[in-house]
Amino acid sequence: MQTVFITRYALSMGIKEVEVVKRDEEDGWVTVKWESGLNGTAGFSKRDYSLTRDDAVVVAEKMKQRKIDSHKRSIKKLEGKKF
Repeated sequence: MQTVFITRYALSMGIKEVEVVKRDEEDGWVTVKWESGLNGTAGFSKRDYSLTRDDAVVVAEKMKQRKIDSHKRSIKKLEGKKF
């Protein structure tokens, strides 16, 4: 049984460790057991999962930092508004 760590929803649901049902070596897609998916499965592209927990944490930290930077830019815009 191979597992992967899903990072697509890391900021809302956290990093999920899931069991791989099918893996396409050619294009990097995986089908995994997923509770809310069709027939209990879901597909993810290579950019949405990592093979190790450490790699997944690095990806999630980058996602978090991008979101923080985006909010900082939005705040700066709002603070600059004149009424």
